[in-house]
Amino acid sequence: MGMTQVHIEIERLVLNGLSAKDGHTVAGALREELNRLLSAPEVAQQLSRIVGAPVLRAANPALPTSTSPHELGVNAARAIGSELINERGAS
Repeated sequence: MGMTQVHIEIERLVLNGLSAKDGHTVAGALREELNRLLSAPEVAQQLSRIVGAPVLRAANPALPTSTSPHELGVNAARAIGSELINERGAS
């Protein structure tokens, strides 16, 4: 069985109210967590059945104000991953 690859491109990531350093931390954590969540073979196979390049606008997750930049990135990735797996992959 061949390996399925999934390519996700994030065109724009808007992080209002964060310093550049915190923004880089959020983006790095987002990238790492999406990679972890979507690298499972069964998830990659499920996502590969999506035809075309759908646009996904994930809802803004409610996060506590004490969330660190790293946790913010991880939580955002989980919200996006959940949307991709549960909504897009089910079609």
